[in-house]
Amino acid sequence: MFEDPIVRRPEVESGLFNTLDSLDNDILERQFSIEEVLRALSDLGGDKAPGSDGFTLAFWKTCWPVVGGEVMQVFEELHSQNVIFRSYNATFLVLIPKKEGASDVLDYRPISLVGSLYKIITKVLANRLKGVMGKLVSNSQNAFVEGRQILDAVLVANEAIDSRKRSVGTGLVCKLDIEKAYDHESETQIGKNSKGVLVGKYGGRRKIHLVRWEVICKDKRHGGLGLRYLKDFNHALLGKWLWRFPIERESFWRRVIVGKYGEVQGGWTTREVRESYGTGLWKVIRKGWEEFFLRTRIHIGNGRRTRFWWDMWVGDSKLKDLFPLLFRIAANNSAIVADLWGRQEGGGEGLEVHFRRPFPRLGVGGVRVQEGEDFLVWKIERKGTFKVNSYYRSLKEDNSPLFPEKEVWGSYAPLRTRFFAWEAVWGKISTIDMLMRRGWSMANRCNLCKENEETTNHILIHCGKTRDLWNLLFSSFGVVWVLPDSVRNLLLKWKMKGMGKKRSVVWKMTPICLFWCIWGERNRRTFLEEEMSNTSLRKLFLRSLLEWSQQFVDLDLDYLSFRNLVGDRVVV
Repeated sequence: MFEDPIVRRPEVESGLFNTLDSLDNDILERQFSIEEVLRALSDLGGDKAPGSDGFTLAFWKTCWPVVGGEVMQVFEELHSQNVIFRSYNATFLVLIPKKEGASDVLDYRPISLVGSLYKIITKVLANRLKGVMGKLVSNSQNAFVEGRQILDAVLVANEAIDSRKRSVGTGLVCKLDIEKAYDHESETQIGKNSKGVLVGKYGGRRKIHLVRWEVICKDKRHGGLGLRYLKDFNHALLGKWLWRFPIERESFWRRVIVGKYGEVQGGWTTREVRESYGTGLWKVIRKGWEEFFLRTRIHIGNGRRTRFWWDMWVGDSKLKDLFPLLFRIAANNSAIVADLWGRQEGGGEGLEVHFRRPFPRLGVGGVRVQEGEDFLVWKIERKGTFKVNSYYRSLKEDNSPLFPEKEVWGSYAPLRTRFFAWEAVWGKISTIDMLMRRGWSMANRCNLCKENEETTNHILIHCGKTRDLWNLLFSSFGVVWVLPDSVRNLLLKWKMKGMGKKRSVVWKMTPICLFWCIWGERNRRTFLEEEMSNTSLRKLFLRSLLEWSQQFVDLDLDYLSFRNLVGDRVVV
């Protein structure tokens, strides 16, 4: 009556689970060392909220010389008794609201405030387990194991579905949709959203596109804003798969790809995928191999993975392209480097190439076959390791003219005025000539001098009203200078040595301040029909420069000190 119901349970055989050898067991069960504990402590952030003990991890790091002995005593007790005392694991559960006015349980995020000593213990144990988890967890599990990535499962799933679609047999796929696991957003929509922010799309009515999106996505050194161009950045991200393919030779995802597409000699990549597109992802990734491979070279180890003629291991080209005639008469044009390594006639070891026709044997110097596998080196990184950012930068390289990056973005001027200067360098501020190029019909006349056409370079450099401010600026700093023809060239040459640190900082702000004051006067005359006298405009310029120095450079100056800093020839 009171017995549990009989349930038939399957027997679990010991052979179903992976086990560790004696060496791994010894590593897991060894005594805890001070170095091991300190390494775990350094990996933990010091500014996390404290638990029931009231100590942050920063306390243990700072006071280690004092408390280190007691901490190690805790680890010795843990090792000898195999028990973590309950007091170490005392935890406070706290609900953190995700938004203002949270009223539902789903509006809160729970966190556990664990004691800091318990965090150190678990981190040390986790570091030990990390080294052996790959041997215990099945290869089909692609997350939460060091060296594996959850995206591997996405690639494998797409390729498996693609293969099933191409086969004649039937199959079953089970899709589990986890609520709020991820948001759906297409690349096209992301690109539109990014552009919309910069052109004021979300402010109501659309504004004018002043600068092309391709220019905005340039590096700041070339006059852009450093935003990522999504198409090229996606290309760079896919390059990570091409880098991992020849390295992770035993990984599950690689074995799936090789089983489906095969691999070239040496295992650097798969064969070229010529099948039509389906749901598989690898064809898109493989298309970028040639461009990716140009940025790599093969470092010779034992020479067994590298094809002598076909792979790029000497310089920046394949030997078959450098010496096409020799390649045609080579006795074995598919030979690997290890096949051609041997003892030479003159003594010693080296590479010798034999030919089908009478031709002296060719010796290759500067290369030595040694122990260890051949491996790829990423040429555009000093350490030789692939980085997505370096690949992206190489894809976006251009020969754009020099841009005054430091003079625009390195200035202490307000951010809004620096953006204005950036637009002025590109000639994209809303002058009359620019509006006319966009289809507006109006008379082109400068509202400041009433004489010349209004262009960016005229209104910011060559206009009579503007020259009056330039003369004031140069006389104040005691500088004799000939104004260049364009805003770009002016800022590129805006360098002055021997001024002192504070005076130099103010000097770097002056052209942007002058641009901003002149543009403000131009807008007053255009839209408000108000004019400032030359004297008032000079005072506005000097006052603005003083205020910028006080607010953004943190210079504690009054007007008299400012005059002494700039120069003793300030005449308004």
